[in-house]
Amino acid sequence: MLVLAFIAVAIFATVVIYYPFLPQRNSNAGFGPDWDCTPHPSGEPTCTKKIGR
Repeated sequence: MLVLAFIAVAIFATVVIYYPFLPQRNSNAGFGPDWDCTPHPSGEPTCTKKIGR
């Protein structure tokens, strides 16, 4: 029983630690196709407007 609890805690800790480092699936952050956004794991994305559109 103690082994199962340890495994559950280890899996939970792994998910909590590595979840912020997963790439964002919605990288445009709702601005639209004429914006180029770069996600950052510890803050807001940096967005720049594409030139010529």
